[in-house]
Amino acid sequence: MHNYNGDGKMDLLVGDTYSTKEIIKELTPKEQNAKKKKDEIALENSEDNRAFRRKYAEYNSKIAETLMEKNYDLIKTEALGLAWNNMPEEMLNAYKAFTNEQNKLLGIFG
Repeated sequence: MHNYNGDGKMDLLVGDTYSTKEIIKELTPKEQNAKKKKDEIALENSEDNRAFRRKYAEYNSKIAETLMEKNYDLIKTEALGLAWNNMPEEMLNAYKAFTNEQNKLLGIFG
């Protein structure tokens, strides 16, 4: 029992609490440079990724619109799914290669 909220009445506090304190070591100049370089690569890849995904979204939207013109009963979500599922193999491979290359540069999954 404790007057937790300061209203003059006793409050019953029930439950557990958990807290952590993150200990961050100070980086050496070499480690700072490596981190800075990795951050710069991540930023560049983020911008490249947005541009790359924008191209795919544009392609997908055009195909979806074509599908909806030919099939009036399709809703946009269905048409977008069909467009993605029927994307040419070379485009899907390019997308996968691009993503894998980004992950390698950032040290993710390999």
